[in-house]
Amino acid sequence: MRIIKKFEEYIDRGITKKISPDIQRAQNLQQESKRKYALLKTQIKKLGVDDDNSNDYVDYCYNIIMFLIRSRMLR
Repeated sequence: MRIIKKFEEYIDRGITKKISPDIQRAQNLQQESKRKYALLKTQIKKLGVDDDNSNDYVDYCYNIIMFLIRSRMLR
């Protein structure tokens, strides 16, 4: 069984590094996710959901979620 190392050990070994918060980028990512979500809702309202576009909608949702996760990581 492996023992979980402390975060500081990963920093010391150069595996990972700390970054300073980037509030402006985090806000931009959050605004972009809101814009993409509004566009997604408009497309679903106008086009509906069917077998041809459902995978695209899942991709859009994934991208929106990733923008929000990155935004939280940058704060």
